[in-house]
Amino acid sequence: MMRAGMLTETLALDCLLKADGLMTPREHAIVQHDALRVAGRYGISAYDAQYIALAEQLRTRCVTNDKALARKVPDFCVLLSSLHP
Repeated sequence: MMRAGMLTETLALDCLLKADGLMTPREHAIVQHDALRVAGRYGISAYDAQYIALAEQLRTRCVTNDKALARKVPDFCVLLSSLHP
């Protein structure tokens, strides 16, 4: 939005600080070797595996629009479209 001239740098930084303050307490760390094991187990990218490892850790499901990921990891993924038909 800064590049498009819709936000000044000052306002963008202020928004970033506020967002960081709201999100940081809700963040969960993932042990990277757990994500690597998940990637190998399911044949998915290390990036996607971080979300699956987090879902495993939290004993929940990962809501995604990625049909291939949901197909590869059905025990931990649910398609967003299936929640709101």
